[in-house]
Amino acid sequence: MATPRSSHLGYAIDPVLRIRAIMNNHLGNNASAPSWLYFLLVFFASLLPPDSARSDFLQQHWQHPIGAQGPAPTHYSVLESDLKPAACGNCHQQEFEDWSGARHSKAMGPGIMGQLVDMLPGDPDTVTLCQQCHAPLAEQQPNSPVSDPELRSHGMVCAACHLRKRKVFGPPARVTSERSSGATTPHNGFTPRPEFTRSEFCAGCHQFSQEGFALNGKLLENTLEEWKASSYAAKDIQCQTCHMPDRRHLWRGIHDPEMVKRGIQIEVKIPAGFASDKQQLSIPIAVRNSGTGHRFPTYVTPKIYINAQLIDTSGQPITESLRQAVIGRDVAMDLSRELFDTRIAPGKTFVVNYQYAMPPAGSKLRVWIKVDPDNFYRRFYKTVLASNGPQKGRILLQQAYQESRNSIFIIYDKVFSLVIQ
Repeated sequence: MATPRSSHLGYAIDPVLRIRAIMNNHLGNNASAPSWLYFLLVFFASLLPPDSARSDFLQQHWQHPIGAQGPAPTHYSVLESDLKPAACGNCHQQEFEDWSGARHSKAMGPGIMGQLVDMLPGDPDTVTLCQQCHAPLAEQQPNSPVSDPELRSHGMVCAACHLRKRKVFGPPARVTSERSSGATTPHNGFTPRPEFTRSEFCAGCHQFSQEGFALNGKLLENTLEEWKASSYAAKDIQCQTCHMPDRRHLWRGIHDPEMVKRGIQIEVKIPAGFASDKQQLSIPIAVRNSGTGHRFPTYVTPKIYINAQLIDTSGQPITESLRQAVIGRDVAMDLSRELFDTRIAPGKTFVVNYQYAMPPAGSKLRVWIKVDPDNFYRRFYKTVLASNGPQKGRILLQQAYQESRNSIFIIYDKVFSLVIQ
């Protein structure tokens, strides 16, 4: 077995060894170790480290924590020197507007802040580990000499992807009129890099390493590899193609109803008629992953609920006829085991048969599909709030819990007439 490489925190890159090292350092032999800390460590210790499969540029670009930018060049204006997204928005108005409504701008929201505020006094290294994807700049680290609390609160800011030691990087210009560099251009222009247009650019925060935490032989976060195994990779359809169309900084995903609708096809196959002497109905409901370049959904966090229920001749639902199927990957709250995995691979179809005793003539069938983007997080917040976990951050976690409830939406709701003869 190869010797594990060292990370910036001094722990082995092997996530299991790193988790044990941090847990022992933080909690010793305390049998009542809070599950919320273990949960965080599993996720952030498993993230993809720099390796030989990534370009030299990406290995250098995504060193964590990202080094301090240092003093701005003397000829820079106040705006050019400012690392906050609003400063960038003075010139990059569309990008700033998109980012402001995107999940990246909420990367340091109440869910993560409610946990880190309790962790910081005793374990700042783990806070740094968590922030490598939520707020990775040196200027966003709470104990850094160059710390900027306001910048930290903005999460994944423009500079996190585009700025290294005051040098701006971005995708190659699409038109020759765009100026890429020069002292007369704002912030000395930019250095074009093709990696900004490739899926691998996103891997550091959306793909666990091959040695990362897995259940039932599957990494807990495996989006890049799911994409590589699909036809989308072969067709050169990158993450950015769908999540940053026309280079928009939207990053829409499972929280966006229209994005979800575009990624799947739903079909309810109602027969032309049913014989009344049959003992039961059998109606296939199919959900096809027709437009998502990874499993639908990709993480353990969301759940999609397919619901079907008969409606009687008076228009009232028949309570006992309700049936539900779940699309998603469910794991135990302590991450000890996988409970089920019904996610849909690209191009594949999930089919559930609605079965129930034959109803009276004139009955109807309602089918509706509910998306719960933050299902695992909500269960996690509820568990933490009911325990002796974080105390300083409880109000923030209560806010995160409520936000997770508000994120649920319906993407499909139809009532079908049943011809029963």
